[in-house]
Formats: sequence, structure tokens, C-alpha cells
Amino acid sequence: MIKINPQKSYEILLVNCKSLLISESAIFLLSYLDALKNALPHANVSFLIHSSMQDFFTHNPFIKNIFCIDDVSVLKKIKDAHIDISISIESSKSSTILLFKAGIKTRVGYFSKLYSILFNYKIKKKRTDSNTHEIFNALPLLKIFKISEINPPKIYLNINEKSQSLQFLESRFSNFANLIVLIPLKISEISYNFKNFLTLANALSMDFPLLVVGNFQEINFYKSMLNLYENLSEKNFFIYDKSYEFNNFSPEMLESKSQDSIKKDSIESSLQKAKDSIKNIESSLKNAQNIESKSPNTANISQTRLLLAILSNAKLVIANNNAFLHASTALKAAVLGIFPFIKTINPNKNAPLSKNATILTPLGIYDKKSPTDFIDATQESTQTQGIHINNIPPDLIIDIVKNKILND
Repeated sequence: MIKINPQKSYEILLVNCKSLLISESAIFLLSYLDALKNALPHANVSFLIHSSMQDFFTHNPFIKNIFCIDDVSVLKKIKDAHIDISISIESSKSSTILLFKAGIKTRVGYFSKLYSILFNYKIKKKRTDSNTHEIFNALPLLKIFKISEINPPKIYLNINEKSQSLQFLESRFSNFANLIVLIPLKISEISYNFKNFLTLANALSMDFPLLVVGNFQEINFYKSMLNLYENLSEKNFFIYDKSYEFNNFSPEMLESKSQDSIKKDSIESSLQKAKDSIKNIESSLKNAQNIESKSPNTANISQTRLLLAILSNAKLVIANNNAFLHASTALKAAVLGIFPFIKTINPNKNAPLSKNATILTPLGIYDKKSPTDFIDATQESTQTQGIHINNIPPDLIIDIVKNKILND
């Protein structure tokens, strides 16, 4: 049993190396950080993460160091930090071996894989049910610090980021008081389809200032389909980061198996345009840079940090379950999350813990006040209906946005 002195200045490392495109769970490190600072006021807390997540943690005054698992010099940096205790909230083979090689004396983690033998304080992971939110999965690991309560995450912005986000929005819209941001980014194959998001964007942009967010290749693909969405233009798109390469992207990945109202010949034509644009990536990037140059200079902050500042100004954020959805609630923005309702992914486990979050599933609006009854009442139908998230008609979402959320 580890004996912890709450008055001692421990060097603690929280570990979750899942990338932005794989999981939203790394953002919950902010909640664990808050809990640790309350339990151990003299401790210094650092993070070991994937580099794609580091912008979510910038400017947090309670994080001592941020180490990236994909940094070639990360082993030396962790050794030099003289970490006393590592807590692997989410473990992987590479991160677990790294902690062992770094010589961290106290390595805490769940005993679930063969490589878990390298943890010298192993905790057996209990199977959680569909009513337990994943943010609480770390509580057994944090029990050694006598932590029993976890609060929602908080993201910090500086004055420069807030100012540049306002300048950016002023360059795109004459009035952005009711800004709506759509983020189709998916971390699961069971997610709301990009075509439905574009249908939403096309309808909502008639009444509201609106941005559709994606990485460079996604936005380039969306722009190639503008001829199908008459109310959208290039001003309605935002590239959150041009620096990351997503080599597994192809237009086919964005296709939905469900039927939609767009004519087949138009889709095939648009898909061909997207393929051509991706083949000629350098030319497309130059065009994107020319478009961005019309906006205020934001070169001194990353696109992801700029996006986070934009989200803090949003009236509403509509998104699949992803890190940006949870970041929006951490920035006090109202959100509409679109979720499947199956055993592995559902609002009980994955939805933002915020009063400003409305969660929509194929079975209706999720009632967070009675999650157990919701599960029990739909137990037989979740396996057949829950997977068909794209059966949620865009018109229903538009009605919810206009008549429920924005009028509350």
C-alpha cells in the first residue's frame, strides 16, 4: 500500500496517450488535475499525452510540464523531471515501457494487459456498466490520494487568444452574437454522418452565423461539395489544424451506408472532385493559406487554440462525441451532442457533464436525471436502433436548436 503525505511536494505524472482522433478521454486529465491539486496542494502535476492533445492543456497554471509520447526525446525529458509517481489513467504498451525505462519508482496502473506487469502498483480493473461515466473510471487509481470526487474539466484561454478569436469572427461575420459551430469530427464509426452535418449547416446558416470545423483534408473535401449546399460558402469553414497529417483519410471514409436525399450523380461528381483535390495537396494547401490570409494574423497561436477561443464565443456547439465537444463545455459553451445509444457508446458513459449540454440519440433527447430508467426502458431496442444514429433527421435537430436550445 502506498502511503501518501498530503503535505509533501510530490512530482506526479498523469498518463493518457490517446490521440485526438481516437478518444476524447485525454481531456478528462484536467478533472483529475483539479482533484489532485485539492488533495495534494504542494504537489507538482505533469501530463504525458499525445501531441495532438497538447493545445487543450496550454496556459493551465496547475500543469508543471507537458510531455508528448511521440516526442523523440521524451524519455530523457521525463528522466530529467525526476517524477515520483506516475498514474496511467489510460495505459498503452509504449507509455508503460517508457515509464519503466524512465526509472519512475512508483508506477500505478490497471492490471489488464501483459505489459501491465511493469506497473509496480497494479489495480485490478473492474468491469463498468453502461450507467458509469468514463470520467469516473480513474477513481480506483486516484484512491491512494483519498480522492472520491471528480469535477468537469476547465480550459484556460489568455487575453491574446480571446482577442484574436474576436478579430477572426469579425472578419467572417457582421454579427456573431448567435454563433453556431458544427464539429463533425468522429472518433467512432458509429457517428453522425458528415452529409447530415452539412445539411444542418446549410439550413442553420440562413438564420445564424455558422462555422463548420474540420482538419485540412476534411474541410477541403467539404468545400468540394459547396455546389450541393447553396447557403454555404468558404467563410463558413474553419481548419482547426493544418499541421497534423491524417494519412488514413479518404473520401470513401466519409460516405454513409444510409440513404440520403442527395442525387447519386451529384455525389459521385463531388467525390471525384475531392479525390482530385487530395491528390494535389500542395496546391490545395496554398489555396487554403490564401483564404486564411484574408483573416486577421493569428500566426502566433495555433489553429486549435484559436478554435478553442472561438468556441468560448459560441452560442451553441453541435458535435459528435469528440474532444471538442467536451472542450466546449469546459469553456462554458452550450452544446448539442449527437450520440448513439449502444453498450459501448452512450450518453451515460460519454456525454459531457454539464448543465448546458443537450444530448440527442436515435431514441430521443437523453434525460440525464434518470439514466438508469432510460437504459432499462430501451434495453431490447438499443442493439437494433442505437447503431442507426443517422436515422436522426436533420430537420429534427434544426427544430430542437431553434425551438428548445436557443429559446431557453
